[in-house]
Amino acid sequence: MPDYINSFANLNVELELPFYLRSTGYNAQTHPIEYREGYMRHYICIVLEGEVSLKADLYYYNLKKNDGFFIRAHVPFSYHALSEKCRTQWITFDGYATIPLFARLGLENYMIFHNLDSISLSYLMSQMYYLAINDDLTSKLNNSALTYRFLIDIYTMSEQGIISSKNAYTNNAFLYAKRYIDQFYMNELSQTEIAKAAGITPQHLCRLFKNNIHITPIRYLNEVRIKQAQILLNKTSLSILTIGEKVGFTTPHYFSQTFHKITGKTPSEYREIARIAANSN
Repeated sequence: MPDYINSFANLNVELELPFYLRSTGYNAQTHPIEYREGYMRHYICIVLEGEVSLKADLYYYNLKKNDGFFIRAHVPFSYHALSEKCRTQWITFDGYATIPLFARLGLENYMIFHNLDSISLSYLMSQMYYLAINDDLTSKLNNSALTYRFLIDIYTMSEQGIISSKNAYTNNAFLYAKRYIDQFYMNELSQTEIAKAAGITPQHLCRLFKNNIHITPIRYLNEVRIKQAQILLNKTSLSILTIGEKVGFTTPHYFSQTFHKITGKTPSEYREIARIAANSN
């Protein structure tokens, strides 16, 4: 397959299909992609090799091989390679049945996927591409079915990565809670709310975190928030007050106190050190 391919299908019948492929592509180098106003179609990308930095709305995620992401139409996002060898593959799609399916699967503005079978997904996406370039009615109908299958596969694969792990119930609850924090850290979360999302008691949640990663759920939540704050301090000119709010801290004092506790520096000290280091390179 070439380093970059892009196909579009233009038959009017698309508007009558429940799902239809709009474009598909493969990047061998993962050149920076940026949609400040979002893309006009729903977008899914999987990482075949290397590591990618994704920015969805104002939040950053580092994704590696067998990870992927979904972005709903018109939601701002950008991504670029973090490693020298990096390959990604993507599709954009639409259709009258997409929104009801998103509601059923709990897909919000965007979602991060882990533990994917990138080989089988890549093969399926390639099938979709070669059907799309035929540009006939039969191919488009087949592609509608493949698009639906792809959406279900990528969703269930990500869930299966949790469900099939050892000690299924225990690990499922822990990993679900951890992923819940990873995805919603910017909201005002409590230990009770995280436990409820995982279907366990707050006490059991605390035991699972201590047994698995030797810290409390709130400590993990704060570490995720501070990591995201460090990225914003490095990459944006947002005020420290705004950054604290963006990553989920309710007061500037709590943000500064927690930042210092975890990094040994205040947010302003960290930003100044990062600025000096960037200017010296």
